[in-house]
Amino acid sequence: MPRRPSRCRNLFIYGTPRDDSLVEKVTGKRFRHSTARLEDYAVIPYLSYRGLKRERGKCARGKMLRDVDEYSLDKIDEYEGNLYRRTKITLKLNHEETDAYAYVPKDAVSR
Repeated sequence: MPRRPSRCRNLFIYGTPRDDSLVEKVTGKRFRHSTARLEDYAVIPYLSYRGLKRERGKCARGKMLRDVDEYSLDKIDEYEGNLYRRTKITLKLNHEETDAYAYVPKDAVSR
């Protein structure tokens, strides 16, 4: 059965996946991107990786991948494994807010 056309989404990346070659290796694609900020979050050490933690007054810096299709999101979900959960967030981008997903440590989401 053929797949239905995918809706595209934005994805905020802040750790290892900021490397364009890694994203391309995982998804087979390159995405347009912009520098972005996630206010009231900090990038923290998480196991041997990085994670996001809600922290008032802090600002996590990263980049936003634009128009990420469902297939690629599924591939990145597999790459991130069971340590992270894709979570909807609101980013600051050129002084405007925009919706995106970010990978947040699962134990941070459940609190």
